Amino acid sequence: MPNDGWYRYVSDGEFKNIDATGEVASRSGTTWYALQRLNRWSDVQRLLALEDPARTDRVGPFYADELPVFDAVPQRTVQPQKLKSGTWVPGGGTEAATTKTHYMSNDFAKVT
Repeated sequence: MPNDGWYRYVSDGEFKNIDATGEVASRSGTTWYALQRLNRWSDVQRLLALEDPARTDRVGPFYADELPVFDAVPQRTVQPQKLKSGTWVPGGGTEAATTKTHYMSNDFAKVT
């Protein structure tokens, strides 16, 4: 198994849905994953350039050979971006996205 654990940072609502169904899939149709295991929302927001509200839970790790193919966006480095709040974040995290659902067991952790 490759040692490339991918994670998804989710809201409380998405966490509850994953916990109930075992399905990891975004309502938007594009599900993003990050290669970094982060424990604080400020780090998640800074490296992955995510807008508020905070994603309070982390699911994973998932390994590339267990995930659906990244058909929406191939693996890439997040570039510096200006958030809607006007704050610039440096990016630097690694992300990729798929349009497919991932089915999982419970691998959850809180992000503070």
